[in-house]
Amino acid sequence: MVDPVNLIAIGAAVGGAAGKFTEKVWDFGEKWITSYYKDHGEQAQEKAKENSLAFITDLAHRLKATEEQNQENAEEIKNALSHPGFSALLQKTILASAETDNKEKHEILSRLVADRLTKDPESIHALTCKMATDAISSMNKVQLKLLALNMNLRSVVPNGIPEAKNQDQFDQFAERWIGNRMEKLVNFKFSNLDLEHLEALSCLTNMRIGSSNLKALFENKFSENAKAVYKFNFEKFIKSKTGKAIGTHWSNGLKSAVLTSVGQLIGIYATEMITGSPTNLSPEWK
Repeated sequence: MVDPVNLIAIGAAVGGAAGKFTEKVWDFGEKWITSYYKDHGEQAQEKAKENSLAFITDLAHRLKATEEQNQENAEEIKNALSHPGFSALLQKTILASAETDNKEKHEILSRLVADRLTKDPESIHALTCKMATDAISSMNKVQLKLLALNMNLRSVVPNGIPEAKNQDQFDQFAERWIGNRMEKLVNFKFSNLDLEHLEALSCLTNMRIGSSNLKALFENKFSENAKAVYKFNFEKFIKSKTGKAIGTHWSNGLKSAVLTSVGQLIGIYATEMITGSPTNLSPEWK
């Protein structure tokens, strides 16, 4: 059985505003889960609470890191449960976490909650968090990776391209950057049904007419803010292992799949979870 003492121990270990938040949140979370699952079997109720405990544990440590960034974040955490919008999001994420023991989903959901604390409630980021919570609970690992890869292909550019002395040096930079960002994101298979499912979740739009050009996309990605006259060598890239995998995914449907704000945000979180590499968000997301 889930022991509330575990939550108190976790809160004490984390300490600070994040620890106190953890100790309080289970009072709400247990009530929400009990109410939601009141007509379900005892084993299902207990499993739901166990799943949420794992999520809250992850959230506690993430909030601790957020708190340590600056004092303003600590104040936001202290007052978080008094804000109706945040409380509603917390309820959504706890109920979503209760449905699964998937660690990846728990990690992304806890990131949503932690990030929401530091955003203006009317910002695109905060508003998208609400929609993303519902979408995450209804997708699988393949679909998470699909959003991550598509987001990197369409929306991420190198953060400053160093000046190259020759084409080989420029190619080496591009190869390293692509490897760091995408090598761990290409090893999966998806179907048209995955794309249709993500469209139903408002994560992307499948263009029925027209598509994007992969070569132009990469050339533009590596020409932005470039300090050299060299162009991205697409012909060389597409023959590489990662290039071939990306080319296959592109031909199989990614070329017509344009991400929405929900798909972009989940793609960002999934990328950072899978690769461990931070993503520089555009000003619209900050």
